[in-house]
Amino acid sequence: MDFSPRIALLALLLLVLPAAVTVLFLSRQAHRAVTAGAQPGGTLAGRLEPRGGAAPSASVEGADVEIAGVAIDGSSRVLARGTTDANGRFALAVEPYQGTYEVRVRGGVWQPSAVPASLLDSAGAEVLVPVHPGARLELGFARRSKSAVRGGDWTLDGEVGRSWFSAWGGSRFERSGSFTGPELVVEGLPPMRARIVVRLDGGDRTELVIDLAVGPNRHTVEF
Repeated sequence: MDFSPRIALLALLLLVLPAAVTVLFLSRQAHRAVTAGAQPGGTLAGRLEPRGGAAPSASVEGADVEIAGVAIDGSSRVLARGTTDANGRFALAVEPYQGTYEVRVRGGVWQPSAVPASLLDSAGAEVLVPVHPGARLELGFARRSKSAVRGGDWTLDGEVGRSWFSAWGGSRFERSGSFTGPELVVEGLPPMRARIVVRLDGGDRTELVIDLAVGPNRHTVEF
């Protein structure tokens, strides 16, 4: 009996897709499954694990690491802060806590990432924190009067949708800061439709909506 290419493709999808979804589901469940309880405290160590086609040259050094204690009711409290070394590793001392720990990473070219952790499962074991390449926002500013732009303040927010290419899914993302000079550069953003509000030193204000993609996102604004 002859099978058309279309039927063969459909059969392949029916066989492969459920298996792929199952593997993804199980890996996420295993990733989230940590033992809650009376955490004894001690040293919580781990390392960044680049994913999502990260360039080999992407640095894992100097990322900000924050370890929070998460209670059964979902409330949390930051217990320790530090940065990763040249190999993307960190080791921070945490106090005893009732619940679980959560390792949060942000900085450099990487999207923010967070994973649960517990010292009740395997004390001393390394916590792997998957990190994905982020978007880089580059906004250049110029005035028609040719007067210099010396910097300003900015806020950015957006809804991060569920995506195969993003480490985040279905959550609100916000960030703010200040900059000097005629260019605003922000790295490590998740892909999303973002609203950016910029207030320059001379009082000028602009609001933009930009679809951020992984990699450089360059725009110029003229007043």
